[in-house]
Amino acid sequence: MSETIDTREKLQQRIQEKQSQIKAFLVKAEPRSTLLTIASIVCSGVAALLTAGPAAGGPSFTQALTQALGTTPDTAPSWRLLCAAATVFSFFGTTMLAIYKVQDLANKVAKAQAAHARLEALETYLETTDIAMQKATEQYTQILQDVSFMTL
Repeated sequence: MSETIDTREKLQQRIQEKQSQIKAFLVKAEPRSTLLTIASIVCSGVAALLTAGPAAGGPSFTQALTQALGTTPDTAPSWRLLCAAATVFSFFGTTMLAIYKVQDLANKVAKAQAAHARLEALETYLETTDIAMQKATEQYTQILQDVSFMTL
């Protein structure tokens, strides 16, 4: 009987350790995911705004902006500066979105959050019922497989 209690306690300890690892992963991944998403949206929006001025305002807008910037139409017309800036913002927006997608952050964060909740449920189940250790261990193993991407 003490072996079963000892095994149950060991599993509960492993669950708590894995929950700590998942929390540490989420502390890093969630802000990174949010940052990449927001930065991509902002950069893409700025790129669109930079091209909207000359498109909507036409020559009078670009002439006024060229004068406001203190440049000349021959050497540095404002539309070229706006297009260059739009290109840079578009590049950064696209790059951040690509990083976000390649790293599959949304999926990994969702899986980690789900695994954390499932581990908490399993821990509660172990504490409050007489679940068979084989079944509890199988559930624990399945949860671990769901977050096998985590490297801590």
